[in-house]
Amino acid sequence: MKRISRFLAASAVIVALAASCTKAEMEDASARNEENGYDGPVKTLTFNAVIGEPSVKTALGDVGEDGTVPVIWENGDEVKVIWGAAETDNATGTITIDADGVATLSVVVPSELAESDFYAVYPASVEATADTEAGTVQVTIPTETGSFKTANIMVAKASAAEPTFSFKHAVGIVRFQMGDNSFKANGKINRLSLYSGVRDYVAGDVLCSFDDEGAFTATSVDNDNHTRYVTASDLSPEEVAYVAVWPDYTFEEGFIAYYFNEQRSAYYEKDLTIARGEILNLGNIQDKMRTDFFIKPGAKGDGSSWENAAGEDFIRAFFAPKTDAGRAYAHCQKCENTNFWFAAGEYVLGTEDAPKLDLYWGLAPKAGSVPVNFFGGCAASGGKDKTRNPETYETIFTGKGTYGILAVRNKADLTLDGITLRDAVVNEALYAKDKFYGAALYVAMNTSVTNNTEAFFPRVRINNCRFINNKETVQLNNDYGCGSAINLATGKVYVNNTLFSGNISYNRGMIHTAVTGVKSGTSLYINNSRFTGNGLAAKQYGCVIRSLHANTKVGINGCSFGKNTVDSKGGAPVTISSPCVFVNNTLIHNDIDNGYTDAGIYRMASITDVDAVLANNIIMDENNEENAFFWSKGIDGDNFNFKSMSNLCGPQKTEMSFGVKTELSDGLEGWNTTRTGAATTDLNGLAWSETGNYWTWDGNIEGFDYVTAEDMVAATKANDSIKEEFYKWLVDIGAIVDGQFTDCRGYLRGSDKMCPGAYDPWATE
Repeated sequence: MKRISRFLAASAVIVALAASCTKAEMEDASARNEENGYDGPVKTLTFNAVIGEPSVKTALGDVGEDGTVPVIWENGDEVKVIWGAAETDNATGTITIDADGVATLSVVVPSELAESDFYAVYPASVEATADTEAGTVQVTIPTETGSFKTANIMVAKASAAEPTFSFKHAVGIVRFQMGDNSFKANGKINRLSLYSGVRDYVAGDVLCSFDDEGAFTATSVDNDNHTRYVTASDLSPEEVAYVAVWPDYTFEEGFIAYYFNEQRSAYYEKDLTIARGEILNLGNIQDKMRTDFFIKPGAKGDGSSWENAAGEDFIRAFFAPKTDAGRAYAHCQKCENTNFWFAAGEYVLGTEDAPKLDLYWGLAPKAGSVPVNFFGGCAASGGKDKTRNPETYETIFTGKGTYGILAVRNKADLTLDGITLRDAVVNEALYAKDKFYGAALYVAMNTSVTNNTEAFFPRVRINNCRFINNKETVQLNNDYGCGSAINLATGKVYVNNTLFSGNISYNRGMIHTAVTGVKSGTSLYINNSRFTGNGLAAKQYGCVIRSLHANTKVGINGCSFGKNTVDSKGGAPVTISSPCVFVNNTLIHNDIDNGYTDAGIYRMASITDVDAVLANNIIMDENNEENAFFWSKGIDGDNFNFKSMSNLCGPQKTEMSFGVKTELSDGLEGWNTTRTGAATTDLNGLAWSETGNYWTWDGNIEGFDYVTAEDMVAATKANDSIKEEFYKWLVDIGAIVDGQFTDCRGYLRGSDKMCPGAYDPWATE
């Protein structure tokens, strides 16, 4: 532990008087003290008031030229004097300071107790009780202080025979400034609370003991009257604040500073220890907030700069899940709104005992999500430069064919930007250790934890990333062995401008949503992403994406699906029977020529009451002569609420096939104008861009009903289950600009007409 030096060691005792006090200045047999409720004769006792060791610099003045420390009190300051254990066995006295700086304390006490021992507590507002037989006084550190005079709790023992109260410090004191910053409201800082870095107890009762030789001790009391934080409120910007904590206290893992009603900030440091009678000076809290950590492969620093970068061990320790609710809460606060900047290179986040890095705050009694950002593509070549180029400085999270990579669970809100996730694996042995599916990324709620509603959903935002060569081979039953890249059980996943290549699942989709136990509000939204070379190792549908639960909302825009395969019987690269908006996508040249007659390219399976909107897509393959390339199968009692507009679909022999209960819904101009035809004609002019990972074409197909920008905006909002949720996300990320879609290159599509598929030859930069 790091021992903090005293703010200023005392060089002298403030005042020490040798003369005795006048003991009985007043006697009145009929006197009654209304405040304390005792009748009978009373006396006014006057005591000397001095400071015993240790002594600290105070807020009331500077050290004198002779080295003496200024007094801690002023004329009229109140002190509580206690002579017994009962609630009425105390009185309040006041400090008087003469012209020479000599301090005295006068208090009215019962006459018959004038020769007893007395205990003094400063300031008088502090709750305190005494045990005269044991020679102890117990004080309670207030949860809120703010000024030095209220935080500097001291106690003393004296008698009429030895009338000097030599005050001893009972607590440690933390000093800080709030800063003139955005936390200011109405000219005041609202409120700031300090926690230990593990959110352990920091204050409560303190037992102060005086033995017969005059030795003094002060120790924290383990009872129900303790607190995890201390607070200062309503301070002016730049004002110095003080809070009291237990004596000889250690802030484990530094401290957390929490600004109420504005936003949270946290400062992470090694253990900080403050001794009794010392001031721990934190300086300007705002200047010490840690919101950035700098990470290099194999580095051993604390992450405070590129020169002192941290490595994988630091990341594993930082995000290690906590089993205690208090520490889980601290874990939330330390992680919230924190950026991790990753330099180029490979990072193995999984271990033998924990195959995935698990971001989990399920036990913390905190509403809402906890945002954390992982940014890749940093050069780490100088200072705190965060300029990134993921293409040049590739940041790789890898399982090395041995481990998984990430699990994101209750309350975690993770952004992955500019990172490659590759060579992750989940097999039955690894699954047995953590029960997590999804080799590269698993997103789920722990439903056994209280507060598992949508407000606590895990959220993952994936931007400018790559998922490469991830595999899952768990073979427990037909619902698993899936989601090698992303397995979404419950939560929200947003994917933008990301490549998926070479990901192989055993049984179901490379991106997979759970088929049971999904909580309502679960969302999978994908924009401008490319899928190539992915596949299944066994017979099933949906080698690329599979989502079947009615509680899952799916939105996919501007994506290219090409050259994805199934090793055995199966097909349908995209199998979605969840409520879906599927617009501006290209599915072509996927290897499903395997004799499976009811597979399809885009497949809707047998789910009751599903809303689906498909508009302006290319869905075809030139090789298959049997399959319906856009296929949905209804059974008695099923009802597909299906809208289709201006898609280009093309098997060689068969047209679109619909189940017996399928309903084609009208309501927008251009609905149900999907074109089918001979693949040999429709595929002319289509070419695969190896560098861009999307299909290009010239768009000149005679007689095709091209869709307009206005139509496409309306189509994106037309799913009654999703409403405008997917549309608003597309606007937020710039996929829709001023009412017009962009294509897979980020170019603005034509407004009067746009080509089907992800690529629009009429788009403009």
